[in-house]
Amino acid sequence: MTAASISSKGQIAIPDAVRDGPVGFVKVVDSWAMVAWLSGEPSAPLVGQFILDAEAGSLQWLMSLINAAETLNILARRDSPDGAEVFLTRL
Repeated sequence: MTAASISSKGQIAIPDAVRDGPVGFVKVVDSWAMVAWLSGEPSAPLVGQFILDAEAGSLQWLMSLINAAETLNILARRDSPDGAEVFLTRL
């Protein structure tokens, strides 16, 4: 997975492989989609399919650091710090 980077001026640099890729091959996940998937909510199968597609290399899966931290916070408060740590290590 190719990661974007943030400059010291706060500018986001999107790698060429992501920026120039075909439309539809990049998915950006937010904390609520990740929590829905982890909680088995109705949208979980769709999010799970995106994860499988990313693992297979058929799309780019991006998550901002802010959304990852928010997911970690939600899991730590709702479930347990140990559950949040499992998410963090698998991320």
